[in-house]
Amino acid sequence: MELNQRANIREYLMILINNLSILTPNHVKLQSSILSKLTQTTNELTRKTSVLQKIFFFFILFLFKDSCLKSMFSIISAFEINRK
Repeated sequence: MELNQRANIREYLMILINNLSILTPNHVKLQSSILSKLTQTTNELTRKTSVLQKIFFFFILFLFKDSCLKSMFSIISAFEINRK
């Protein structure tokens, strides 16, 4: 299989992975693991694949930041309620 074909397959798989739902932390782990394997060979990445990878990781970063903030606010709220 030639380099271009492998790059196109990786691009197709990246699109599929980016369209999967993220419902639990295990989904994030699975998708991140797959993306890590897909993007390991950098000479087989197309520009589109690289952009998709960056978008996915920024999205994951946003999810974690959002969940951390929610957790922090719930802890602070619980502390305030218990303090009264």
